[in-house]
Amino acid sequence: MNNQDDDLATWRRLHLKRSKLKTSAKTSALLAGFAMVAMVEVQFNNEPENPIPPALLIVFGIVTVLLVSMHMVALMISICILPSIDAVCETANKGKVDPRDSPHETMNVFIEIAWVFSNVFGVFLFLVEIAILCWAKFWEMGQPRGMPGKRAALASTIILVPFLIIFVVFAAHFYRVLVKYNYERSASQIRELEGIASELDIHTNNQVKISTISSSQTIQNV
Repeated sequence: MNNQDDDLATWRRLHLKRSKLKTSAKTSALLAGFAMVAMVEVQFNNEPENPIPPALLIVFGIVTVLLVSMHMVALMISICILPSIDAVCETANKGKVDPRDSPHETMNVFIEIAWVFSNVFGVFLFLVEIAILCWAKFWEMGQPRGMPGKRAALASTIILVPFLIIFVVFAAHFYRVLVKYNYERSASQIRELEGIASELDIHTNNQVKISTISSSQTIQNV
């Protein structure tokens, strides 16, 4: 692999990490805002004959806090790293810039954490939050003992379950394909490097043989 190919691969990784951070920032800001609004605006009737189970309220609070916290961590990572990457990309349009000046390689772990928190765990928790919110909101609605509201919450959960399954299956399939692609790409690069090393060894051995033959002929002539 020559220097030009190496630079192209580095630029490709740079733009990929940049896109991941931009997507994470937008997704996290949007979903965290929705979660906070849902938690602030939800109102309970506090029916004494049909109170909301404490376990449901605890789960609602825990899921909401986890959802907002994960998105805030992803947002913080994005807004801290993204300006440095943007600066390198914008400077590249004005002159020769080394893509290795960008922190996308050294901060790769944090970029992947932001991506996973925002677009995997964050989205999954947001879907779970919708189901829990339906139960908490509709639990006390209707008579007798909130049965119409509970049926509405149950119907909402049944509709949501297939989408949760599709989300999990797609996420697992996507990351499996991605891992397989990265493995094959790394193996191809290793084979290419081994081929280059073999060619260098052959070239070096030929040079040694030529030098040995030349030295022998010189000694014989003397």
